[in-house]
Amino acid sequence: MRAERAVGATAIALVVSVVIQNVVLASGAPTYSDPMTQVLTFHSEHRGLVTLAVGLEALNVPLLLGFVTGLHGLVTRRGRSGLGGSRLAVAAAATASSAFVLYAVLWMGV
Repeated sequence: MRAERAVGATAIALVVSVVIQNVVLASGAPTYSDPMTQVLTFHSEHRGLVTLAVGLEALNVPLLLGFVTGLHGLVTRRGRSGLGGSRLAVAAAATASSAFVLYAVLWMGV
């Protein structure tokens, strides 16, 4: 029962982190179609918001990996029927996490 609770707590923490990050960035952040001068102006005027969003992105990576790895552990203990899909999910989460890390590093570079 402890493993299920740990996976559930990790999932809840991940969702809360993503929601907070989206709420922070919904406060007038520029879109992808905006000119670069507007993006740089937003970043210079709202350094605290950008730092918080990038920090939350850095928190999302271990939370995502912990959640998917915990689910893989639960599937492994319960039987072999979903083991292939579980391994695929862990590999996909690792790939997504590396993309998130690259995104956060590039974002801090701006």
